[in-house]
Amino acid sequence: MYNASFIPVFAHRGASAYALENSFKAFEKALELGADGIELDIQLSQEGVPVVYHDPQLSRLVGSNKLVNECSIAELQNFKLGKPWRRLFSSYRIPTFDAVLAWANRHQLPLNIELKSTILDNKDALIDMLHGLILPKGSHFSSFHYELLEVV
Repeated sequence: MYNASFIPVFAHRGASAYALENSFKAFEKALELGADGIELDIQLSQEGVPVVYHDPQLSRLVGSNKLVNECSIAELQNFKLGKPWRRLFSSYRIPTFDAVLAWANRHQLPLNIELKSTILDNKDALIDMLHGLILPKGSHFSSFHYELLEVV
């Protein structure tokens, strides 16, 4: 039931106006600013490891024409993220969903977990992710891909 007295505010990709989207720094800033929750994006690595990254391709923040699901988790975590002129000196890395989830559970900060297109080809990895999943109260899933929400 809709409660008009409380409308939660979820920070889109964290406080992405203050720090690089989907980064721990953006999530920490969202918490500091009083967000009621965080929206984040889940893609899968080549092995099916959930990572927090928006685009299916790495070109915008990594400068590579590869797709996220063409890269191993080790390769993904090695990439420096940021705008082209800042990337060389960046400390931003692609976080795993497990690491972000542990952080969110520590702070009891709800998540809007958006399931992205790379999961379509590996629904078994989504099922594996869901087994034993403990989310902060008020968390939920979203996706443009209804078939992924059916799996959830």
